[in-house]
Amino acid sequence: MFDNPFEEFEEFFNTGSQKRFASTYYRPPMDVVETSEKYVVTVEIPGLSKENIKLVLEGNLLKIEGFRPRNPVCDEENMEVSFVHSEIHYGHFQRKIEFPHGMIDRDGVKSRYSNGFLIIEIPKKTPKEIEIELED
Repeated sequence: MFDNPFEEFEEFFNTGSQKRFASTYYRPPMDVVETSEKYVVTVEIPGLSKENIKLVLEGNLLKIEGFRPRNPVCDEENMEVSFVHSEIHYGHFQRKIEFPHGMIDRDGVKSRYSNGFLIIEIPKKTPKEIEIELED
């Protein structure tokens, strides 16, 4: 039998053989931070062009979608290449974040992509003060 089954398992998944089971869909790491004035969403997606990223805000749901094309050197059609080790994710990704209902200012949303990080700032709605009129 196995001396250490966990070691055997880990060794299997740390080799190129894992590529047989690789998906063309992945979930990039993401942080969501809340301040008193806004939400800040940061997604780590290096190597993408702006054209391969799509942001959609529907109601209080933010959808972040994209596609990282496979490196041409590693293209599956290139039969001269075999993976020795692979940890980079390629293909489609999608992340969704649902914010509290009625709390975000949809018109003030800003996004930027810099150094492999997509940063989306979503301002919170400011409470509306209601003036009280006095009747005589």
